[in-house]
Amino acid sequence: MSTLKDQTITNTYHQLMKRQDTYSATASRVEIMDDSAVFKESALYIDITNQRLGIATGGAPVAALDVRGTVQVGVAGTGHDVTFYGDTSGKHILWDQDQMEFGLIGDGTKLSFYDIGGDEFISADNGGDLTIAAGAALNITADVIDLSDATKDITLNAAVDAMNFDSNTLSIDASNNRVGIGTAAPNATLEVKGSFSANASNGTFLTFSPSDIPPSVTGGNYLKHMQVVKH
Repeated sequence: MSTLKDQTITNTYHQLMKRQDTYSATASRVEIMDDSAVFKESALYIDITNQRLGIATGGAPVAALDVRGTVQVGVAGTGHDVTFYGDTSGKHILWDQDQMEFGLIGDGTKLSFYDIGGDEFISADNGGDLTIAAGAALNITADVIDLSDATKDITLNAAVDAMNFDSNTLSIDASNNRVGIGTAAPNATLEVKGSFSANASNGTFLTFSPSDIPPSVTGGNYLKHMQVVKH
């Protein structure tokens, strides 16, 4: 390896570099003739053999571009777009300085967490769907979840106990269109396992527990029809 320390380009012309003998203002180049070159000690390292460039590496670079330090693109108020392309056409990573957005561009691109190809990721497709995947649990620590901007439809897996809140406090049977309170396998459109009460605006109050045959009704109105079956 050759360096320019304490030497001039003229003295090291044949060992280190040469400039084209003929060139124009729009076509010129500097060729590194040795296997590698170091400028200003370890600030810039050019590995010609492996076609690598190292900046502040303190030695040979280990990638096509190896930077050991902070990378800055532009300065405050004069930023630039940054694009990273991969092997798949139409997919890339983009920092858009005009929109102040960081994007994963392309159908099916994923933002993975913990490891690449794992179970924890966020992905989008060209149909407008956003998928949030978690290997075990999705933990939301916010005190408020605001869904008030528009009407929401929630689609569940067509199964018994398709959604369960707080260990059977409320269970939704999406296979049979049933709701269970206190049970994960309701046998009716609404099944309550345990006591329940209902209060009407006219003052009628209904309470029911397994020991109440028939249920207790207070207020000005009474039930006209009810069948009570004790299991």
